Amino acid sequence: MLVEENRGLKFVAVSDSAFSIEFENRISSDISNRVVGLKRAIEMANIFGVEECVAGYRSLLVHYNCLRLPLTQLKQQIEQLLESAEIIELKFKTWRVPVFYRGEGAADLDAVASFHSLSTDEVVALHKESDF
Repeated sequence: MLVEENRGLKFVAVSDSAFSIEFENRISSDISNRVVGLKRAIEMANIFGVEECVAGYRSLLVHYNCLRLPLTQLKQQIEQLLESAEIIELKFKTWRVPVFYRGEGAADLDAVASFHSLSTDEVVALHKESDF
């Protein structure tokens, strides 16, 4: 398995003992809640051979012992858990961080804009439209 899609999710091989389950290609609290719900379902299932699950904003990294558990078997178990995994409603704390788009505080703004072939105004607009 290099990349395999199932139910709108991508299972992506990361190494011989880890793979990533990628949800949608965007960051949102809904997706994060689904990721955390699946992480908890895997942990509660106590699957023999799973060593660690690491949740990201939109993906779940699963480390497993490939000598104890074949990938195909693990994937089947996770697919079954997907059907019953609860969506966990996470409570997020809002942090306000000052951001400067001019002067010394924006030392890399021109470089970021140039790298992405955007104007500085476009970079600022994109940055302002998202909560992180």
